[in-house]
Amino acid sequence: STGAVTKPLQPVATASWSATVAADTIIPANVAQVNTGSHLASSGRFTAPIAGTYWYSFTGMKADSTNNLKVDLLKNGSAAGHPAYTRDTIYYRASSFGYIDLAANDYLEFKVAAGHGNLHVTYGTMNFALVA
Repeated sequence: STGAVTKPLQPVATASWSATVAADTIIPANVAQVNTGSHLASSGRFTAPIAGTYWYSFTGMKADSTNNLKVDLLKNGSAAGHPAYTRDTIYYRASSFGYIDLAANDYLEFKVAAGHGNLHVTYGTMNFALVA
C-alpha cells in the first residue's frame, strides 16, 4: 500500500507458449511457471508496476526450415534491446537477454519478426524481473 516493493512481491515472471508462433506475432505467455505479482499477461505483455531496472531474457527454437528466426524485444510497441536471431537450419536456438530501464506502466513483449520463420512450440521461455 506504500508503493514499496518487497522481495515476496518483487515482479518476476517466467513463461512459455502452448503452440507454434508464426512470424509477425507477439509471443503469448500462456504457460506461466512463475508470475509473482501477475504482471505478465497470457498475451505475452509484461507491464512494469514501478519504475526501475528490469532483467529480460528470451530463448526459443526455430520450428521450420523456411526462413531465419528473429525475435524482437518491444518496449511500448517499439524495438528495444538486441534481437534473438539464428540463420541456421531447423531446430537451432536463438536467445537474447539484458537489462532495460522502465517507467511505471511501460510494457515489454517479444515478437517473432515479420518475414522470418516460425517459433517452435516447445524448448523456449521468456523471463522478466525487477532487479533495481
